[in-house]
Amino acid sequence: MSTLNSWEPVVRRTGFTVLLFFAGSVFISKAGVNFTAALLVPISLFYLFSYDKRQIWQHRYFLILFLPIVIGLLAAPFSDIGIKGIGYWFKEYRFMFLFIPVAAFVSRNKEIEILGLVLNISALVSVAYVIARHWLGIQPERVFTSFLTIGRHSDLLFSIMLVNISAIILYRFKRRNLIIKSLLGANTLLLFYDLLAMKIAGAWLGLLVGLFVLLFLYNKKLLIPVIIIGGLCSPYLPDSIKTVVKNTADYKNDRSSKARVELNKTGFDYLVDRGTLFTGTGAEHAKKSYLKFMEKQPLSYRETYQFAYRRLPGNFHNSFMQMAVEGGVLFVTVYLGAMLYLVVQMLKRNGQMQLNDKAIILTCASLVSGFFISQFVHGGLLDYASLVSGLMVYSGLVVMARY
Repeated sequence: MSTLNSWEPVVRRTGFTVLLFFAGSVFISKAGVNFTAALLVPISLFYLFSYDKRQIWQHRYFLILFLPIVIGLLAAPFSDIGIKGIGYWFKEYRFMFLFIPVAAFVSRNKEIEILGLVLNISALVSVAYVIARHWLGIQPERVFTSFLTIGRHSDLLFSIMLVNISAIILYRFKRRNLIIKSLLGANTLLLFYDLLAMKIAGAWLGLLVGLFVLLFLYNKKLLIPVIIIGGLCSPYLPDSIKTVVKNTADYKNDRSSKARVELNKTGFDYLVDRGTLFTGTGAEHAKKSYLKFMEKQPLSYRETYQFAYRRLPGNFHNSFMQMAVEGGVLFVTVYLGAMLYLVVQMLKRNGQMQLNDKAIILTCASLVSGFFISQFVHGGLLDYASLVSGLMVYSGLVVMARY
């Protein structure tokens, strides 16, 4: 037993190193993310159960995150695809287990800072790749194609921007505070350039909501001048940005906005027709059941919602609708309830925290608010797009467990 205990620092350092490689892959490589994730869960479980079982209970807030996992796994074998639903559930929602390595290997603010630094480096490499392709004429029209698809890339970008802005406003680094914040500011501006160039309104909305929540929680008095300045500057925005905003709001004529309305309306009708809260179609198997539902409807209904029916059947471009259809209404309800409860508990303890701990908690609240809002029009809530938010929010739970 003493020999096993002597390896504890080595296992912990190894686990944290793998976690850093995971964070470094977030913006760059899906394969890197999947490989390091496959290593992280067994290493972290081995560490928790071999060296300090008490640590699991010290992080009691993490246990709440098991509730939606249990509901999802219990419902999976009763889905439309039967026992195979368990395997597909693990494949689709595997990142729900990300809190386990964070609980095992992140305990100090310094480790959270290192995670944030590695995420910034990963983002910088990704955006540098995008800009280089544009300048070299490989990608002359729209600056958005990176290592990941445009939706995932945009969600990751605005998430790390919220982390950086929170750190610049609220956090106090022990060494080289001004230099680190200047570098974060420069990187954030570069990321913002790429985010604007992608013209993804859902990501812009997530960023704005996250910033609003951050300022509201930090200092409500700042909101009024910020809103006034934003209103005064809005007429001078580039025409390309105004066009995106205008088209997004035009849900009757804009193809993308109209499609999302159709998808959500037919998705809701499908849930009502299905008539069960516990089971769903099974992860990644919404299309077949959705098409059966549409084919039962009158011709007039199918013609009214023909884009959803013919072009994107079963892909709702709304994370919450997708989870409800595939995993069951109860699954998504318990997940949202667990996250809401944890954020409320964070904010309740916010007043008694030290400055940097408070900064991390406010960052988590802004991330959850901004990212969840964006997922009403995106489909990456528990996908690769959620990894920046996941790592930071779970780190916030580590901080909350101290109080």
